[in-house]
Amino acid sequence: MYRSSSIWVFAVSEETAAAALEAAKPILRSEWSEVRRFLNGSAALDPKSDESLSPFSLPAGRPEQIIISSRFPFLLASPFTLAWLAELAQRAELLIANLPPQRSSTGVCLAQTDLLAEPETFALEDRSAGWTAVTLAPTARKAADAGMLECDLRKRFPTTWHWFSKNIDEFRSRYVTASASYIDKCRLSPQAADAQLIYTLHGVLQKGLFLQRRLEDMGIARTGARILDMGGGYGALAVEMALLGHHCTVLELEQAKIKYVGSWLSESLGVRELVRFRSGAFRAIDEEPGPFDVICFFGALLYEDRPNLPGLLTKCRDRLTRNGRLFVHETPKVRAKPDARDYQRQFEGEELDGLLRGAFSDVRYFSIFSMTEIDSAKAGETLLLAEARP
Repeated sequence: MYRSSSIWVFAVSEETAAAALEAAKPILRSEWSEVRRFLNGSAALDPKSDESLSPFSLPAGRPEQIIISSRFPFLLASPFTLAWLAELAQRAELLIANLPPQRSSTGVCLAQTDLLAEPETFALEDRSAGWTAVTLAPTARKAADAGMLECDLRKRFPTTWHWFSKNIDEFRSRYVTASASYIDKCRLSPQAADAQLIYTLHGVLQKGLFLQRRLEDMGIARTGARILDMGGGYGALAVEMALLGHHCTVLELEQAKIKYVGSWLSESLGVRELVRFRSGAFRAIDEEPGPFDVICFFGALLYEDRPNLPGLLTKCRDRLTRNGRLFVHETPKVRAKPDARDYQRQFEGEELDGLLRGAFSDVRYFSIFSMTEIDSAKAGETLLLAEARP
């Protein structure tokens, strides 16, 4: 089949696209007649733009090679990224800028794309200057030729992803309305709603898969766990876990998130009886009956005032079952951007570790991407996902 000599470049900005293209010159096959740049910014969420990406579609065409620059795509992870990259790999060789891949018995973790590349799907070849070439493995290529690869990969998607893909307009409307109640009293744009949707689904993909695997290890994945999601926002994660048969309570300060989005989401997906929303601050945990098998703070614990944290964590411990778990996911300050809105609230790695060990007897850390346990001494250097047991 004829291929044009065009090159596609996926990057976070025009500047990084130009830098990636220049860095990749030594390993490109030939000169190119056309360069198309796809940016992962607010404009990239506009499905009407030809030179941008939508979370639910890919651009048409068959380039010669595709360059994916460092740290892209940042928010499109887990099963979606696998399907996304597999679709691209059917069209052209992918060149991903990354640190040396971390190889294990289960696959290869491409450090910069936060992706566990499964050996039955992808074949990887280290290239010079820090690049990794990604193509389809023979079995995946056979499935692709039979038109089955995309179907197989998308079976791993959360139910909420499929549902949102058909109800984007309704979510945009409800999100914009809700935002007027709590984000500086201003209505955000539909583009901001799309960005929030990607962020929300990213959490569902990532944390939902992690929680389910940990529940399997606890022996209660199929019997229905009781989960308390502290600062659970719109309830997308709770709804996903409810679709797997778990009972979930969402404690969220912003009532508008529950009123305009959370309740609509749980009812539309048929899990209203399994998801309970509560509006209130974290101290409202005193009013929760418990006990819970899981209590989680996913990007939420940093919003509690520091002096209150030892007492809050102790209360969480007392609300857990004997075999229960507390899960905390935060970005350590060393990995956060100094201009980020919540930068001053971010935890130092040792700070959060000390708080958890002050209330819990057993604290472990996991990589949110590979889901493997990591040394606590290195936990503060990466995205923190802590598991604590009473």
